[in-house]
Amino acid sequence: MRIAIRHTTSYRYDRPVDFGTQLVRAYPLNHGGQRVLAWRIRDADGRRLARVEDGYGNVVHFLTINRPHDSVSVTAEGEVADRVERLHQLMTAIGGRIAHTGGASAIATTAAEALARSNGACQDLAHVFLVASRCLGHPARYVSGYLWEGGRTEPGEAMHGWAEAYVDGLGWVGFDPVNGLSPTDAYVRVAIGLDYREAMPVLGVRRGAVKEALAVEVEVQQVQAQQ
Repeated sequence: MRIAIRHTTSYRYDRPVDFGTQLVRAYPLNHGGQRVLAWRIRDADGRRLARVEDGYGNVVHFLTINRPHDSVSVTAEGEVADRVERLHQLMTAIGGRIAHTGGASAIATTAAEALARSNGACQDLAHVFLVASRCLGHPARYVSGYLWEGGRTEPGEAMHGWAEAYVDGLGWVGFDPVNGLSPTDAYVRVAIGLDYREAMPVLGVRRGAVKEALAVEVEVQQVQAQQ
């Protein structure tokens, strides 16, 4: 969520005063999931106020008027964006732009290729999220694991993959573009890496000219707790 704020405080006196000073504590800082895009504090004449920091780390501004005056007005304004919300919007946009198609790509498929053709496997959607998240200034990593999909009875053909982005104050937060949500207790996190290749479940080499056939079955079931 992106929030625009304008906060004006005004004083008016019944007769002019010769001197006045105002302490203004109305300056948000980057913290947790919050990022300040722009912020300023000024008086009625458009002048910026002197700035200091108090013992708690708060930004404090001072306005001093050393001349006769019968009114004082201070305005704080700017924009704040919720970093986590922005990443959720990114996840949703990727899920709407790229159709999830199992087996539609290879290990070497790049994020740009998946985006261009608008379809891909779970790792492709995760790769696009990784690239976009890093462009937004968030470190990001790939996660491989398992997902319990409710009433599904047939074995699946692969593990699941999603992404995690680092948010100041919160740490690593998971995002699954395929399902459009952050991982829940239905997700089992196994390995992490910069991309799928660094977190893939099995990787090997061989010597000799042989043909290879690969078969994978993945079953994830919920176990009822014993009384």
